Amino acid sequence: MEQGGKVTEVANLTEKGLGAPVTALQWYDGAFYFTHRDGKDRTGAVSRMTLDGKITQLFNGFIDSQTDHFLNDIRMGPDGRMYFTSGVGGNCAIMGQDMTPFIEKSPQTHATSAKDIVLTGMNFLTPDFRKTNQLGLSINVTPSITKAVDAQMKKGAGELATLIPMDGKDFEAGYLDAMIKGHTEVLAMIDNQLMKTAKNDMLKAHLTETRGHVAMHLDQAKKLKG
Repeated sequence: MEQGGKVTEVANLTEKGLGAPVTALQWYDGAFYFTHRDGKDRTGAVSRMTLDGKITQLFNGFIDSQTDHFLNDIRMGPDGRMYFTSGVGGNCAIMGQDMTPFIEKSPQTHATSAKDIVLTGMNFLTPDFRKTNQLGLSINVTPSITKAVDAQMKKGAGELATLIPMDGKDFEAGYLDAMIKGHTEVLAMIDNQLMKTAKNDMLKAHLTETRGHVAMHLDQAKKLKG
C-alpha cells in the first residue's frame, strides 16, 4: 500500500497453491516469512516471499495444523535461527466431535508432542462420529443439535468453566468429577430418551454403539478417580 491508499497486489497466495490461513508474518533479510497450511495435505508450513512476489515453501508436515491449531507466530532470533509456535491438535489432544470439520478433510490427523509421553497409561477411543452423517444420509435424516442436546452441551461447558481457577490436584479431581457427571447424564439420556424414541433399526444400532463408547469412557474416569 502506497501513500494515498493505493494498493498493489504483489502475489495471490491462493493462486500460488498455498493453504489458508496465513497466521503470522515476519520481515527478515529482504523477504517476508510466514506460517500457513500446505495447499495439498493441509499440514503446517512456512514459506518465504521476496518483494517481486516469488514464493518458496521452505517446509511443511506439521500434523497438528490439520486441526484447529495451526502454526502461529514466527520470529527470527539473534542467533539467525527461525522460531515459530504450534498448538497441539484437538481439545486436550483428543480428536473429539468438535474436530469433525477438520477430520472430514484430514481423516488421519492427530495430536503430536515434542516427545513421547504417557498421560494415564490408558487408551482413549473416540467413536467414528463420521458414521452419524453417513447414517443420516442413508435414512434421509439430517443430523441436528436438538434443544436437549444444546442444553446438555451448554451445561457441560459451564461446569468445565468452573475448573479454570483450579490447579494441580484440585484441577485433576475437578476434571474427573465433571467427566463422570457428564458421561453419566449422557448415558441416562441415551437409555431413557433416545433409545425409547428411536424407531429405525440402523439408528438403534448406532445409539447402542455410541452408548458403548460413552460407558467405556465413564468406566475409565471412575478407575482414574479411584
